[in-house]
Amino acid sequence: MFDNAESHTRNTASGCKRLALVLAVVTLCFFILSTSAENCRAEDNSAGRIQNGGGIGQGKNNEPLPSPDAEVKVPAQTLADTEKNGKAVQDDEESREVIAPGPADTVKIPSKPPIRLFGTVEFRSIIKNLPKWERVLAEEQKHPTFTEQGIDTDNKKLQERWLSLKAKLKDAPIKEKLQGVTNFFNQWPYKTDNEVWGVEDYWATPREFFNKSGDCEDFAISKFYALINLGVPPELMRIAAVKDGIRGLGHAVLVVFVDDDAYILDNITNLVLSHKRLTHYSPQFTVNEEYLWRHVKPKPGTGK
Repeated sequence: MFDNAESHTRNTASGCKRLALVLAVVTLCFFILSTSAENCRAEDNSAGRIQNGGGIGQGKNNEPLPSPDAEVKVPAQTLADTEKNGKAVQDDEESREVIAPGPADTVKIPSKPPIRLFGTVEFRSIIKNLPKWERVLAEEQKHPTFTEQGIDTDNKKLQERWLSLKAKLKDAPIKEKLQGVTNFFNQWPYKTDNEVWGVEDYWATPREFFNKSGDCEDFAISKFYALINLGVPPELMRIAAVKDGIRGLGHAVLVVFVDDDAYILDNITNLVLSHKRLTHYSPQFTVNEEYLWRHVKPKPGTGK
């Protein structure tokens, strides 16, 4: 009897131990699974962090970000503030096509890309940190060199020559105006800024150029204002500071956009050529009366 009781007691104890072991294993597995899930969530949150505090697929206040194919809406004031503050934005005025007015104007990318001047991608900003060009703009605004009556000068021969050219080109196609202005100004001799002004770099107004001549950017500036006087819209033109890859020198030319192309007026040649033919020029920046553009060569093979 005692043997049976003892055997029953041993069996009961053994069963309890097995049950306790099973419960321990189940509890351990549940703990491991819970911990793993929590770690996965923590890793996802960590990997998805972006600078504004949201995760991937989330913006501020956990709002979902639009898909890559979604139409982008940019507040009109944001675009204005961007240019006001001088932050570089890719330049293509036509790309900022406003579809409908409202709190958020729809911005569409054009099907036809803008001209890539000398094969570069350009970024537009307001004019800043160009004191030499800003001085020229201010001088020409106060005392324009070119007027309806001709050139503001006491040089009668110069006045007659310009008025004769202006009359000839009055109703001419724009390309003829480019060629006529190139021929007119390239007769002046090239003189360095040290030679004329005693400084390394000086941007002359057309009036100063007529009196003393100048270097490459002075030719470009004078052609810019002469073409405005002939009726060419200033927004179609830019003065370009370029690197001449053949001579290994800094240079400046005038760029004029005509018929989906960009033509270059250069003081070292009378030929007015498309920018596509002047592959040895790499623009550093371009500028007109309103904006400054910075230029970047796209990465090889990407076109971007």
